[in-house]
Amino acid sequence: MNSKISVPSRSKKTLDFVEGDLVVGRRAVIDGTGTPPTVKVSGTVYCEGDNTFECTLSAQKLEAEDNVIIRGDLEIETDVEVEDGRLEVYGKMTAKRVDVDAALYVTEDLAVEEVDVGGSLKVDGSVKAEDVDVGGSFKAKGEVEAEKIDVGGSVSIESKVDITKLDVGGTAKVGGGKIRKVEVGGSFESKDSLEFEEIDVGGVVRLTSNNKGGDIDVGGALKVEGDLEFKDIDVGGKVEITGSGEGCEMEVGGKVEAGKSLKLSGNLEVGGKVEAEEEVSARNIEVGGVLRSRKATAEDHVEVGGAIITAEGVTAHL
Repeated sequence: MNSKISVPSRSKKTLDFVEGDLVVGRRAVIDGTGTPPTVKVSGTVYCEGDNTFECTLSAQKLEAEDNVIIRGDLEIETDVEVEDGRLEVYGKMTAKRVDVDAALYVTEDLAVEEVDVGGSLKVDGSVKAEDVDVGGSFKAKGEVEAEKIDVGGSVSIESKVDITKLDVGGTAKVGGGKIRKVEVGGSFESKDSLEFEEIDVGGVVRLTSNNKGGDIDVGGALKVEGDLEFKDIDVGGKVEITGSGEGCEMEVGGKVEAGKSLKLSGNLEVGGKVEAEEEVSARNIEVGGVLRSRKATAEDHVEVGGAIITAEGVTAHL
């Protein structure tokens, strides 16, 4: 038969090892023994709300109502469930599945299989997870490695990422790295080199340094502070690349600017004007406004609605 230890509400108790379950009354405080202070529970920890653990807590499972504070590491073998409250961990946190209604804050690293937070998730260290699902905002200072991140509001990751799919309703900022698929409703920004397969953003995309990937579909504007290798680009507004751009197809509703060259193996179709400091080359070049570059080369044909301004002329092979 599984034993149980109960700690009365509004009391303070020092524990070492609990064989079985631990029930912590409302507003009770638990302290541990050893250095650092630690409480180990072989079963489940039940918290009735507004509880503080002045120690590292290790258990098979944690269930809580209302807020819980852990002033140490939290080591849970299976599930963490917090209803109608927030969980604060002033240390590292490990578990398999985490479900917190309001907010989860971890001052060091977070390692889980699945984490589901209704409000906000903030991690000052690194994050390693298979599935991250947050209703509001997700912030991380360290590196983030995840299969899938789904956030209703905003994402801010200061370090490099390795993510299979990033799905964000509002805005997303990352510190560079690898993301296979990016889907963002508002704006997406990478502060360092990014490798990707697909970027689909409703508003604005900002990339930095050397970027390499597949398709980019943006409703508003694409701004690259550096170089970009891509497959196909479809942008409703403006494309601005301070370095070189190289890819297959580019279709832009507004204007295209390149600080160096723009080289395409397929077609370039721009509603407004195209400006490049060096060469513009493509199979077909179709520009609604002005084409200005040092040189323009098309394998098939060039069609420009406005003026063509080049230092070395235009070459069309057919």
